Amino acid sequence: MTAPALTLPVQITVGDYTVEVGTLTLAAGEQVGQSLAALFRQIAEAYEATVEEVTGDGTA
Repeated sequence: MTAPALTLPVQITVGDYTVEVGTLTLAAGEQVGQSLAALFRQIAEAYEATVEEVTGDGTA
């Protein structure tokens, strides 16, 4: 019998701010580090696709 997948919430905390950034689903034997790296790459790509650069004086 195959072990069920393990699903974990992933949160990032910076100072007093915590945000849930997704979930990590691991199959039996899957390495956490590689899965986290893939999740963080997806988060970075989504951020870069939506962020608007702001100049020093607060304008776009």
